[in-house]
Amino acid sequence: MVDVFSAYTVVKLRKVSNGVETELGSGQSNIISVNQASTTYSRSPTHNIKFSIPETLFAVGDKIRVTIEVWGKATGSSGNAYLGHDPKNRTTTILNATDSTQLIAILPVKVDL
Repeated sequence: MVDVFSAYTVVKLRKVSNGVETELGSGQSNIISVNQASTTYSRSPTHNIKFSIPETLFAVGDKIRVTIEVWGKATGSSGNAYLGHDPKNRTTTILNATDSTQLIAILPVKVDL
């Protein structure tokens, strides 16, 4: 049996109002599958996760919650999945587990004055 590790990421955006959560949108990354016998299994490609969000009214005190889930499955032995955020528009498609990264969510807003 070949040792393969597969992983994907799910992102959910929710509105929290008076303790009640309403899901506004969600998306899933591509599935990454790597042969663990490979010498490059500690590196992963980067991708964007895009999804549509309906126009939503927010009251004073409402919050936006971003939930990020990483799911993985190994055949044969165990594996690890790492999640990095890279809004720096790097030209490489590979992030190492030791790279410093950031998560920035850009949300369009319309203010009614």
